[in-house]
Amino acid sequence: ETGSGSQGILANIDGSTKTPVFNSSFNDWNFSMSSPTGVILYTSPSGTAMGSAYSLNTTNGSYSKVASDSRGLVALGNSDNSRVFISAVGNGNLETSVFDTKTNKKEIISVQTIANKCVGSLKNKNIIFCAVPRSLPSGIYPDDWYKGKVSFDDSMWKIDTVSGETENLFDPELEVGISMDMIKPSLNQTENLLLFTNKKDMTVW
Repeated sequence: ETGSGSQGILANIDGSTKTPVFNSSFNDWNFSMSSPTGVILYTSPSGTAMGSAYSLNTTNGSYSKVASDSRGLVALGNSDNSRVFISAVGNGNLETSVFDTKTNKKEIISVQTIANKCVGSLKNKNIIFCAVPRSLPSGIYPDDWYKGKVSFDDSMWKIDTVSGETENLFDPELEVGISMDMIKPSLNQTENLLLFTNKKDMTVW
């Protein structure tokens, strides 16, 4: 935060070589960084407020809108920010979609989840891995999930955002007899391992 709003700063992991890349009069921003030169910025999500998302080029500071006027909006870019995975509330339900920044077209994806529960592949920019709930309890999303008022029973899915093809990779209830609400998914460099935390007891798998 700054005296006039907020500022985005690109720096080395030790805090050195700080370079301002974004300035805003609004200070309530979240971000996801999937591309080495790009960030997806989105307003703090709430099912009771409209939100927007932008693609920011950290090299030259340019940015463009990728989504707007959506309640509960959460956004995640792929490896070059050419496709943005978005979850939001539409028609009273949680919807997921993909926005193509080159064609400016949005396509609905068949799974229902929150983009915070996903991680994009760096080896294939069209692939995303998501924890998908078996069902969605009634509530305000994503607020009630953030607050712990509702909990999910997830499976881990591989999703091709171009073809729409999906593959169930791991169902914890069937395979290990445990119900999991999966958060913080991440991939190792070769993408043969996927790490996540079970929000129910904070164990790492």
